[in-house]
Amino acid sequence: MQTEGSPKARSQEEAGYFTVPGAHIYTVLHQVPDPVARVLLVGPFASERHFSYHLWVRWARFLAARRIEVLRFDYRGIGESTGVFEEMGFENWIEDVQFVVDWFSSRSPSLPLLLHGLELGAIFAAKIFHAGKGDALLLWSPPANANQVLRSSL
Repeated sequence: MQTEGSPKARSQEEAGYFTVPGAHIYTVLHQVPDPVARVLLVGPFASERHFSYHLWVRWARFLAARRIEVLRFDYRGIGESTGVFEEMGFENWIEDVQFVVDWFSSRSPSLPLLLHGLELGAIFAAKIFHAGKGDALLLWSPPANANQVLRSSL
């Protein structure tokens, strides 16, 4: 999508699946020629996915139009990923973030990697960042803790 005054978008969106134990993680890679950086979008909790999906796609496309390669994904058991939601928990979803961070980092190790978390994804992104992954951290609407997310959803 191109808007007046914005750089010409030359990105290519590639949907796919990563195989993880017992499931497949759905991903969309917004590839750009000669990227200057990479951003991993770590999305919100399941109940908020449908509210943020359009925003997340537009944000990924905006960044890609500016030569920033973007990867967005659905956690196991949520959205387009396989797996049974009721069998998943925070540890599984943090593993999902770790898996995609490792894959995305290996694509171009010399490029800076920004972890961008939204709501519950902000907690996951911060945990992975504090474990030494990524070069920068951006948090949108981070909750005080995961309990706050669950109470508002339930």
